[in-house]
Amino acid sequence: MNDVSNLLKMAFECSVYAAPREPGLTKLEVEEVAQRLELLPGEVSDALPTMVRPMCRGETRLLCKDRLVDFNFFAEEEPDYRNPDAFEFVLVHLHELVRQVGEAKAWTARTSIVANGVARGLPEHDVDVAVTSYWLDGRLEEKNGELRLTRSGRGYALPSQQIAQRSPDDKRIRSKLGEVHRVVKDVVSHRNDGRVIHAEPLDALGAVLAKLGHGEFQVWWAQTVAELRRANAMAAPLSTCVLSAALCEAALIFVVARARTLGVGAFASNTFSGNPNRWKLDDLAASAAGGGPDAILDQPTRGRAERLNGIRQRIHVGRLMAGKPTGPIPATRPEEAREAAETADTVVRAVLDWVEKHPAA
Repeated sequence: MNDVSNLLKMAFECSVYAAPREPGLTKLEVEEVAQRLELLPGEVSDALPTMVRPMCRGETRLLCKDRLVDFNFFAEEEPDYRNPDAFEFVLVHLHELVRQVGEAKAWTARTSIVANGVARGLPEHDVDVAVTSYWLDGRLEEKNGELRLTRSGRGYALPSQQIAQRSPDDKRIRSKLGEVHRVVKDVVSHRNDGRVIHAEPLDALGAVLAKLGHGEFQVWWAQTVAELRRANAMAAPLSTCVLSAALCEAALIFVVARARTLGVGAFASNTFSGNPNRWKLDDLAASAAGGGPDAILDQPTRGRAERLNGIRQRIHVGRLMAGKPTGPIPATRPEEAREAAETADTVVRAVLDWVEKHPAA
């Protein structure tokens, strides 16, 4: 449970780094982040109620009850998404304001704090992160849209003072933070781009099959997804790979007609004008990565799909024999199965993103 709680706390922390003006995560976003971090629904539902609170009345975003961002700069962190210069600036700027106008009048707009930071060469995003971090922890208070230092904020040591006391051996390695940050950043990026946030991309594609003209495949898709979820990467890695590859292949096939109708580069070759039973995952992935700005897959995702297809071929003894193996055929490993399931998610999400950006003519 501690590992689950720690990962969820990191997710809420990373929401500040990813969207400092909109910190926290909705329940749906928490579910999506948790699923992509391979946390199971039961352990998440057990951990979440005791560690979160609503951001404010009527707000759907949740916040962690504990401090979201640590202001401790006494030890170096790796990775570190805080800019100590930005944290320093916010405190110094507001301290100076108190000196100029007195504590009672030392209110200022957030935009003014950020603008002053940018004028001093600091990235706007980094100053926003610092402001939000201090505010969420009670170092700043808000009234009528303006901010000022609280007593605890006025008494807090500056980052530069903390860093000056660092020992060369003081380093905190946060091995999971980079992965959590990548996932949270991707999830919150869906808030303002017009796309619907889904806790699970495989479910989301099933919901749009009818709009793609393939509603007759909804039951097939749902069954295949359900069987993939029941498959165990440890106990049945090959089954996981085969089902993941089937979903990747299907997801790309489902958008061939739209891509050809719109006349974008993807699936423009004559290969995809004929019988679909001749379309192979390698060919689909290669063509989906073409078309420049209208590409469905980026090159890394294409590579992952092609690697998955190679693993999937291990169920075909004839193909393996044709390769004239000189040693034992390798067993499919659990880590390959986990990557396969991640690849299915990545490919399907890319298809969904492309569909959103390329509506039917």
